[in-house]
Amino acid sequence: MTAERLSSYRDCELGKWLYADGGAAYGHLAAFRQLEEKHKQMHSMVKEVVELKHAGKVASAEQQFLAVCQSADAVVALLTQLEKQVAQSQTEGRAMASGR
Repeated sequence: MTAERLSSYRDCELGKWLYADGGAAYGHLAAFRQLEEKHKQMHSMVKEVVELKHAGKVASAEQQFLAVCQSADAVVALLTQLEKQVAQSQTEGRAMASGR
C-alpha cells in the first residue's frame, strides 16, 4: 500500500461515514468533532509508518506503529462516547416528547 492511500482519512469506511451520514446526523456533537480530529491524526500517523518502513527505518516504523495502535484505541473510545451521547440525546428527546 502507498502512504498516500493509507493517509486518506476520507476514503476508509469510517471516513466515508464521518463525511456523509455521520456528519449530517451527529456533526453537532462534541464527541463527533473529537472523533473526526483523532481519526485524521491516526491516518497521518499511519502514513508516517509506511514512509518510515519504505525508508528502511524499521525500528522507527515499529515505534510509530505502537502510537497508531494507541490512536486506534482512542478512536474506538470516541466512537463509544459518541454512541452514548446519541443514546442519551434520544432518551432525553423521548422523555421531553412524552411530557416528563
